[in-house]
Amino acid sequence: MAQSSLEDRDSQHIELNYSNPIRLSQLLKDSADNLNKFHIDALLADTSAYWAGAGLFEYFPHPIKAEVLSQIKSLSLSRPETLGLSTQQEIVQSLAIGKRVFTPLDVDLVRIDKKHNPLLSRNFTFVLPPRPNHVLVLGAVGKPGQQRWQSRSGADTYIQQALPLNLADNSYATVIQPDGVIETHSIAYWNRNHKDIAPGAAIYLGFSRLPSELSSFNANMIELLRNKAL
Repeated sequence: MAQSSLEDRDSQHIELNYSNPIRLSQLLKDSADNLNKFHIDALLADTSAYWAGAGLFEYFPHPIKAEVLSQIKSLSLSRPETLGLSTQQEIVQSLAIGKRVFTPLDVDLVRIDKKHNPLLSRNFTFVLPPRPNHVLVLGAVGKPGQQRWQSRSGADTYIQQALPLNLADNSYATVIQPDGVIETHSIAYWNRNHKDIAPGAAIYLGFSRLPSELSSFNANMIELLRNKAL
């Protein structure tokens, strides 16, 4: 039996149950059809669901969340002078981090291309959020958190507003787009090359220096953010 839970970001959801395995195309169609019948205030504020931020998840929470929280605590103990870590821990704790299935969720592509239309035979959570109006900035910054999304603003603009720390990477930032795609964006004056950032994206500014026991922290944070549900 296949089961899917269609959720919005306020934890309201529609549960779809199937007696037999179904194709991804069927799930996407049924989710869109049922969403039109389900009165969700957050979605009614914006008449269209945000398909660019849709995500298919095997389960929640992802085990990497606990590891990252432990690493943030260790980093705050070894570098007590580092600003923003306690806020960052609270933010990560509040995020919905699941085991994301990295497959295209474009309705037309899935319908016409068999290799992108897998058979779903287990329980999945399909998140189809309303369009957000923010980006999330984390990492080696003094003021981590959400910032209002602005058209054509680059990673360097958001990072400057978040107050980069002295031990931050000053050349590149990692942008995790709402669909989990990872991009490297240049942020220094000498290498600046504008790339668009979508609403709901996360921007991670890496630490240039970390204790040896926390050498995996930057990579773990990026992995966590690409598995984030909007």
